[in-house]
Amino acid sequence: MPVFLATIKGKNRLTLRLELVQSTQRLKVLDIVEIYSDSAKSGTNTDREAFQRMIKDSEEHKFKYLLIHKIDRFAREKYDSVVYKRRLKIRGIT
Repeated sequence: MPVFLATIKGKNRLTLRLELVQSTQRLKVLDIVEIYSDSAKSGTNTDREAFQRMIKDSEEHKFKYLLIHKIDRFAREKYDSVVYKRRLKIRGIT
């Protein structure tokens, strides 16, 4: 079950999320494909390196599930949020 983990800000929060995901992986519930992090980058702009790499990987069907710490860190602009969520949904990513 491939997974993408989106993390945007906060090293301490990132560390806690990684520990949670790694413990989940030890239970063989999830296979982590990659962790993309745009640390200290605003969600107001979708022209972020890790975000764009995640979108490209979704086009190549490299993962099936998307875990995001906070949805407002995914994309703050309503239009961008709707567009990218729709793209992921069309690709079967939940």
